[in-house]
Amino acid sequence: GLLEDGNSTLEASVKAEGISAGKLFIGKLAADAAIINGSGSVTASLAGRRGTNFALQGTGAFSPDKIVAFVAGEYAGRTISMPRRAVLDREGDGWRLQPTQIDFGRGSVIANGRLLGGPTELKLMLSRMPLSVLDIVLPDLGLGGLASGVIDYENDHLGTPAGHAAVEVKGLTRSGLVLTSRPLDIALVAALDPAALQVRAVAREGAAMRGRVQALISDLPRGGTMLERLRGGKLRAQVRYSGPAEALWRLVAVEVIDLTGPLGAAADITGSIDHPVI
Repeated sequence: GLLEDGNSTLEASVKAEGISAGKLFIGKLAADAAIINGSGSVTASLAGRRGTNFALQGTGAFSPDKIVAFVAGEYAGRTISMPRRAVLDREGDGWRLQPTQIDFGRGSVIANGRLLGGPTELKLMLSRMPLSVLDIVLPDLGLGGLASGVIDYENDHLGTPAGHAAVEVKGLTRSGLVLTSRPLDIALVAALDPAALQVRAVAREGAAMRGRVQALISDLPRGGTMLERLRGGKLRAQVRYSGPAEALWRLVAVEVIDLTGPLGAAADITGSIDHPVI
């Protein structure tokens, strides 16, 4: 690198092999960066295993007021691509994310909004996104199915976040070492305003209705994190299920014992998240 007359130049190159951290193993890593007066570019590639094999390549360019990033590769035999690269433009104390599309297998997610400082706005549009993508964050989670829908979230960081979600999951399953749950279709709608969170969901197996959930957490306190506010609210919920026990039990992925046979259950819940009364 070089520092001279208020100007700075930095060039760096990194190569590594055989790095392990918990369940993450990086077989090969290579990265190069060049920075001149706060602007520059980065290229990187890595291959390894986290629950399953992956290989990723990425490029990025940045300046004080703009960041552009692109990633491609594969995970668990499915292709990862970005038909619309990520572009972040500085906006006040934060950054504005232009519509960015990431494809995984035959599914896709489009994201845009404002984040990383000041008020947060985020919109996600999902189309047949495989739930196996969650294994990237939580290895061996084992969820299957395709998610489609829209999620909106806003937070002014003054204690009044709001949002809405309408999501459908086709063929929700969970696979363990030996057993796989029966596929369920889930439809979920949720709405968050400064005072309450409302959630409704139904589960179907083929044409048969198997279960439904309705929940309301009201009187949310102002201030604190979203989780703290939900824990401080008043809970009212109804849960109904009628169908095969294994469809629910195997979603929990407890394989020491297996429950099968018909199951009927109904529960009314009050109190709070921390202290529910059934």
